[in-house]
Amino acid sequence: MISDKNLISNVKTASWYVVIANGDRIPIEGVINLKLFEGESPTFYIPQFTSNLISVKKVAVDLKCQVTFRPGDVDF
Repeated sequence: MISDKNLISNVKTASWYVVIANGDRIPIEGVINLKLFEGESPTFYIPQFTSNLISVKKVAVDLKCQVTFRPGDVDF
């Protein structure tokens, strides 16, 4: 999920929402294909979020890669 419009382009309008932990429904304003490394992954544009979020499992599946976490480092 991307909140910074400066990081994206070619946004396709969407009218869905996500439900966050406290039960609030946050509107999704668009969908993009975010370029990650050598591939792309469908991503929601949600300007109300204060951070950009990534689903590690989804990226690993979309990019057909493994993810390794170490203190202070992550490898895809």
